[in-house]
Amino acid sequence: MKSKLFNSPFEAELRVLLVLENSPMDAISSDMILAIDFVSIYGKEFGISEENLHGDSSYKYSELASKKELVNIAIKELVLQGLIEVVSHDGFKYRISEIGLKYISSFNGVYSEIFSDNAKSAFEKYEDVNEFAILKMIQEKSKESIKQEGKENV
Repeated sequence: MKSKLFNSPFEAELRVLLVLENSPMDAISSDMILAIDFVSIYGKEFGISEENLHGDSSYKYSELASKKELVNIAIKELVLQGLIEVVSHDGFKYRISEIGLKYISSFNGVYSEIFSDNAKSAFEKYEDVNEFAILKMIQEKSKESIKQEGKENV
């Protein structure tokens, strides 16, 4: 059986918990979770870290659509497990529960430490920016990347 190292449902659940644990806001939307997750993974591209946690793939921006689905699956599972709570005001938002905080505290590896640091930096950098603006900025970076790739291949 072949297993995926990155972007498995279990890893997405851990990253969602880490995003929520490091959020300065009481609760955040699934789109904000997605945006901060993406920026945290590819921190080098956004000026918040020295390197990208998942490497320097030229296909990184194409991952955003599949990450959205994976984040939504992870949120659903985490809610069912009681590790995150749903807050409904102005749509559905999420926050980590006490059980979730206890659970995530047991994960203390290098990856989770770097990801947490990146998430904190992402929240600080984009504290006055809503999730839609962050996602639009990611899409713009994707377009720039595609243009740059085209110029390099000429």
